[in-house]
Amino acid sequence: MVALPKGISSTFNRFVEDLAKQATVSSIGLFGSWSRYDASPASDYDVLVVGGQGLEYEFHERIEYEGLVMDITRIPRRWVGEVIRPDVDHVLHETILLYDPSGMLKRARDWVEANYRTTGRIEVRTEQYLSNADTYFSRASAANAHGDLETTSVFSDMSLTPIAYIIMDVAGLPITRSAFVWNLRRACEKIDMIGTYKVVLNTTRLAGLEKADVSSNLDRFEGTWRRLSGYMADNREVVNGLHSMIRDEINYLTDPTMLKGIFARAEEMLDENNFIEAADYMRSWLLPLLQDYAWLISAKQGNKFDYTSLFKTIRLYEGPAGIYDSAAEIFNIKDLEANAVRQELETARSIIAYARKKRLELIERFKD
Repeated sequence: MVALPKGISSTFNRFVEDLAKQATVSSIGLFGSWSRYDASPASDYDVLVVGGQGLEYEFHERIEYEGLVMDITRIPRRWVGEVIRPDVDHVLHETILLYDPSGMLKRARDWVEANYRTTGRIEVRTEQYLSNADTYFSRASAANAHGDLETTSVFSDMSLTPIAYIIMDVAGLPITRSAFVWNLRRACEKIDMIGTYKVVLNTTRLAGLEKADVSSNLDRFEGTWRRLSGYMADNREVVNGLHSMIRDEINYLTDPTMLKGIFARAEEMLDENNFIEAADYMRSWLLPLLQDYAWLISAKQGNKFDYTSLFKTIRLYEGPAGIYDSAAEIFNIKDLEANAVRQELETARSIIAYARKKRLELIERFKD
């Protein structure tokens, strides 16, 4: 049975019943903090839906149902068919079945459970993380080559996130946005890599933050989010002309319940004195919205968006006031020096190389 707070089980169950009536829905599950039994008062409900009309990629949407916020992840049926996509391993590992008349989701989940901690499956997932790290690092290197220090720094940081995923996956800890820093520390302690944890926090400029800094940035975050959401709403015609994945992400990120949920969770972290976690949490949500904003800017100008010029694009465009300055404060990238950024890039390169060299050895040592 799903462990839900007293008094709202019936509401959640009604939502599942209504969702199951959609013709394209094959299966429904609950994953995330509620299925892990570590939900907080600010947690929403992570709902997995298999199936969707013509769905070719992972699709996210937010729905408020009788006061409960549902964060829905829809995936194509073929992702849980005969060959299970490694992208959904962690979700399936956490999933509690809610609706599955064909047994499709159960079969996929059972297969993942049987293979989740095997050497081969961990290798597949972590190889994918390495590929993602290389992509971000390539963007950082290209940005550095043409002098965009802010973009270099942010994508250097992002290249370390998949490396953190490798460490957490090897250690058998959840990969979750709302406890990223805490789980990375636990994972590094478990597999004797605490030095890497400290280097990551220093390199990403999280280690030197104070609670007051993060609290101020939360106010900046709210204002920035509102200005960006309003700007995208005012340019709806251009948004509708973007690639469907970008358009869908904009619709998801600018849903009014999204800011409310992120803000509540970040405030909760601050109240618990987890201010470094709150800082990382805000950054992880702001970056995709900034990228979507830059996509929109480029489309309005008739240009193709270049990830390696992200902050330059934002800085030079006369859009909503204060977007660049607020983002620079939140990512702690104001007044960067070229030598320091190059050192950050080299540190990221070294960490990625170390993870590539040690990955298989760590998997073999800690798979159980």
